[in-house]
Amino acid sequence: MKIRIEKFIADSTLYTRNEIKKLISKGLVKVNDLIIKKSQSIDPKLDKIYLEGILLEAREEFSYIMMNKPAGYICANFDW
Repeated sequence: MKIRIEKFIADSTLYTRNEIKKLISKGLVKVNDLIIKKSQSIDPKLDKIYLEGILLEAREEFSYIMMNKPAGYICANFDW
């Protein structure tokens, strides 16, 4: 799934999207070892994104489970 590179970097770091745009324009962002100068879409699972020489890893997505819990059924890591 393709996403904007600003979103990927913002989700992986503490930079804001405006700060990321400035970093891109300064040539501090690489996609697959190529310096980019303007925003683009990337596939986080296929592309390697470097920010100031550091490889950024894609975050794992959460899985959510919805259940109809019967009375007396414990579904926590610990029981109070």
